[in-house]
Amino acid sequence: MYIKATSRSTNDRARLWTPLYPATDGLCIEWFYHMYGDTVNTLNVYVVDSTSTVGTPVWTKTNNQRNVWIPGQVSVTVYGIYKIMFEGIRRSDYISGIGLDDVTITNGACLTQAFAQCDFEDPSICNFVQDTMDDFNWTRKSASTPSSNTGPSFDHTYRTSQGHYLYIEATSRNTNGTARIWTPLYPATNLVCIEWFYHMYGDTVNTLNVYVVDSTRIVGTPVWTKTNNQGNIWILGKISVAVFGICHIMFEGIRGSNYTSGIALDDIKITNGACLGQVVESTTVVPTTQQSTTDKSTTVVSTNVVESTTVVSTTQQSTTDTTQIQSEDTKKSEYLFKHSSKDLLFGVGIGIAIGIAIGIVASFMCRRIILWKRTSSSKKTERTKTETQAKATRENKDQAGSS
Repeated sequence: MYIKATSRSTNDRARLWTPLYPATDGLCIEWFYHMYGDTVNTLNVYVVDSTSTVGTPVWTKTNNQRNVWIPGQVSVTVYGIYKIMFEGIRRSDYISGIGLDDVTITNGACLTQAFAQCDFEDPSICNFVQDTMDDFNWTRKSASTPSSNTGPSFDHTYRTSQGHYLYIEATSRNTNGTARIWTPLYPATNLVCIEWFYHMYGDTVNTLNVYVVDSTRIVGTPVWTKTNNQGNIWILGKISVAVFGICHIMFEGIRGSNYTSGIALDDIKITNGACLGQVVESTTVVPTTQQSTTDKSTTVVSTNVVESTTVVSTTQQSTTDTTQIQSEDTKKSEYLFKHSSKDLLFGVGIGIAIGIAIGIVASFMCRRIILWKRTSSSKKTERTKTETQAKATRENKDQAGSS
């Protein structure tokens, strides 16, 4: 489905309604949208009860999002019978195309629903807030950064020069100068999964820190940190943090000694619950029992990193993983040697026993054969002697008869 903007007026609306759906435990609404054109205006999504009274949209997107299909998703807490309404709004001319496809509505919250999912394509940067007490700001950018030999050449989302990301511009900044940006407040019932892509390229890259901060905005120890040049690539960062209440996520970039200190961020996603899937970078964080004395009703439990970050790549494994593999190989070798030795000794014993048995049987058979031969020879001699005597007797009788 799409809205055709030709021969329409500015701000004309096109609305599409679903049938009524029952909701006993909220609704998950998922769809794909396409918003391509220099004068694209707005796509809104509404959840409307059986009275058909249209209120505030539960989801909205504005402006050109390029020539790609993008997944949309929203969980809403509703009970009863509801319709979903999609509204496309035309802007000033015909290049205001908006398309919809693959709409899915299910009972219950979306399993992969994120509190925040930001690719920085919208100029509002998802309502992230620049810190006012740091030294300089993060900058929204597309294509390459102004300085050479540092920073990305394209975004992570679309991997093109048209996609956007955030970065710190280190030119004309002081060494160790900081730039901080905050997410809005998000609720957390147990664990929060924070995922993002980072780019740290340049000879003097310093540090990227990630903090989880409660509503008092008191900044403690980072839950994740990375330092130094990581190469001209986008890398996935992922961490599960034990928190309770509402919290901000804050990203802090620290400038190195000169302009080749580029650090960039893209595709930030914050989800309730532990991170799932392949862990490219992960840190295990456990809560202490200490609570904030400032705001007990919205407390983020203080966190302590109890395991170091493990980086897994196709070309290099961490020292810890290598040591574990070597240890496992050593144990396997010891086990195989031990049991192989036992098997060898057992085999030798069996061989000796079999050899002795064969020797005894052979000796017995030899003795029987020799005895048999001796007995046969004695019998033959006696038979010959008897035959000779009988012949002599016959010859004597014949002579006597002749006389």
